[in-house]
Amino acid sequence: MFKKLAAVAALAIAASSAQAAPVVLGDTVKFDLNVNGNTYDSFNFTNVAGFDTGLGAHQMDVDVGGTEGFLLTVSPASYCGIATCDRSSITSFVFSDLDFLGGETLANFVVTAAQNTFTSFTILSGNSIAFNFLDTPFTNTDGIFVQGNFVTVAAVPLPAGGALLLTGLAGLGAMRRRKKAVKAA
Repeated sequence: MFKKLAAVAALAIAASSAQAAPVVLGDTVKFDLNVNGNTYDSFNFTNVAGFDTGLGAHQMDVDVGGTEGFLLTVSPASYCGIATCDRSSITSFVFSDLDFLGGETLANFVVTAAQNTFTSFTILSGNSIAFNFLDTPFTNTDGIFVQGNFVTVAAVPLPAGGALLLTGLAGLGAMRRRKKAVKAA
């Protein structure tokens, strides 16, 4: 029975396989700079061709060259930290309200380059992500703070999801009847 349920689940997952989609041009994105979970700075910006916005020495681009690419840079220099120069702080760059082409939702992020203070990313929802850094002294020589690609999934419309579920249940019922018929014979 478990194998049958796994097969139905695999069919449903295959219907919404992972892909990549850029953030919609003209989309308004919410940005928060958080230090130890507290908001340090917050504003909205519009996704445009090229760098979208800046914050101090940082430049942000949520659709590098119209692709699923993401780039957060910082001017090459030595810094005492990102926001507070407190060696015990975790600083997070949070991007919310990301609208991906085709209505897709954020499923993962693939890091291709990062500053040595980068610790992790956290997917907060299908349209928001946090990039987490240790707020320690660092020197940046190449300008890259974190770079990578959004991985998105197409949302399976509710009617299609319902059809998949009903098809799977019907298949399980047919298998059960067939198994009973074989045992009776």
